[in-house]
Amino acid sequence: MANNEILLNIYPWMIQVLGLKGCDLLIFAIIFRHTKNGESWYIKNLSEYSEMLGYNRATICISLRNLTKKGLIIKEAQTWQEDENQRTKYKINIDKVEVFMVDYNDYKDTELIYFI
Repeated sequence: MANNEILLNIYPWMIQVLGLKGCDLLIFAIIFRHTKNGESWYIKNLSEYSEMLGYNRATICISLRNLTKKGLIIKEAQTWQEDENQRTKYKINIDKVEVFMVDYNDYKDTELIYFI
C-alpha cells in the first residue's frame, strides 16, 4: 500500500441498514475505524478530509453535517486552532450504532475493503 492510501472497512450494515453511500459512507467508515470504542475522537480538518477522499470541502462539510443530523456521529463543540486550520473532533455515536456492532464479528467475512 502506498503512503497516500488508506484502508477502510465498509460493513454491509453501513449501507443496508444506515443507508449510507458516497461521501457520507466514506467519512462514516473513517470515523468508525478510529472511534469504534466509543471513547476516542477523530480530528481532521476539511482540507485533510478533502485531500484524503477526493471530494471538495463543501461536500465534506455537507456529509459531516448529514451524519451529525442523523445522530450517527457526535461533533465536539470545542474547536482548536492548530497550524492555522480549525479542527473539530468527531466520534461515532456508540448508542446509535452499538446494536449493529454486537454482531460486528459476523461481518468480518463480508466486509468491503476500500482503498483510497
